[in-house]
Amino acid sequence: MRILNARRLSLPPGRSGFLPLCRFDLEPVDGVAISGCSIVQAPDGRRLVYGPSGNGGTQTVNFSPAVRVAVIEEALGAVGIEPHDRRAA
Repeated sequence: MRILNARRLSLPPGRSGFLPLCRFDLEPVDGVAISGCSIVQAPDGRRLVYGPSGNGGTQTVNFSPAVRVAVIEEALGAVGIEPHDRRAA
């Protein structure tokens, strides 16, 4: 797994209090890329990973809990953000 094109975001929290942290592309295996992934911090401190949205805002990618933790740690590390804890949903 590789994190590509990672960029840290400097945006204010949204109306519901979720803070965008970064956007990136994910290469889960050689030759496959998932573009437009993002990580946000929830108001309770959890960090959440999202794949790109499909038509109508539907989710296009699902991650197992172990993969979510690994993706969050790798992506945050790629933009210089230290994970404050290992909680991920």
